[in-house]
Amino acid sequence: MRFALLFVVAVAAFAARAETEPRVALVIGNAAYTAPEPALRNPVNDAQAVAQALQEAGFSVKLVADADHASMRRAVREFEDMLRKQKGVGFFYFAGHGMNVEGHNFLVPIGAHLQSEDEALERAIDANQLIIRLRDTGSRLNIVVLDACRDNPLTKPQFAARGAAAPSPEGLAPMRPASGTLVAFAAEPGRIAGDGTGERGLYARHLVRFIRTPGLSLEQVFKRVREAVEQETRGAQVPVEFSTLTGGDFYFLTAGGK
Repeated sequence: MRFALLFVVAVAAFAARAETEPRVALVIGNAAYTAPEPALRNPVNDAQAVAQALQEAGFSVKLVADADHASMRRAVREFEDMLRKQKGVGFFYFAGHGMNVEGHNFLVPIGAHLQSEDEALERAIDANQLIIRLRDTGSRLNIVVLDACRDNPLTKPQFAARGAAAPSPEGLAPMRPASGTLVAFAAEPGRIAGDGTGERGLYARHLVRFIRTPGLSLEQVFKRVREAVEQETRGAQVPVEFSTLTGGDFYFLTAGGK
C-alpha cells in the first residue's frame, strides 16, 4: 500500500513538472539557396508550420527563415543561453540542406557557396557539436530534428573534398546523441529526404500532425511520423531517431489536450 502511494505521488509530481517546466524551441528553415546549393521549395513553410505547432504545445519559439551563417550562429547561441537559464526542454528543428563530411553532419546556411566539403568547417553549422553544446546547457531534455537530408550538390565529383578520393556519401551520417537527447532524421542515414511537391514537405507535414495529437509520448510521435512517411512513400523514405532518453515520458500535449 505504501509503495502504491509513493508511486502515485511520483507520477503526480512528474506530471506537474511536465506542465510547468520551461519549453524553448529554435526553428530554422532555409530555402533561398544560390548556386552551387540549389534553392529549395518548402523549408520555410515547414519551419513556420513546426513553429506554430510548438507554440500551441507551450513552447517559447524563435523562428528564423533563410539565415546566413552569422544569423544561424547567433540564433543558436541565443537558444543555448535561454536553455542555460531556464533548463527544462529544448527543441531544435532545421529544414534545409544538410551534408555529411567525414562522418560529421553540417547544416548549410544561406549564401554558404560551398565549393568543397572542407569549406563546411568554416561556413556551416556542425550538428554534432550543436548536440554536445545543448547537453552542456543543463536542460533536462533536448529534441533535435534534422529535416535536412536534402540533395547535396557537393557529392558531385567536381566538388570532392581536397585530397579525398571521392566525395562523402549522400544524406546524413548516423549520430550518437548526448545524454538526455533525441535526434530525429527525416530519412535514414545515407538517404535523401524529398523537398515535397506541394507547399509542405512530407516529413514536416506529418511531424506537425502528430505533435498536435494529444496523448502521444515523444517516442510515439516519432513512431507515428515514421509509419506515415514510410507508408506514403512506399518505403522510399524512412525517418529514424537516435535516442539516449531515460526516465518518464514527455508529451507535447497530454490526453486532455494541454
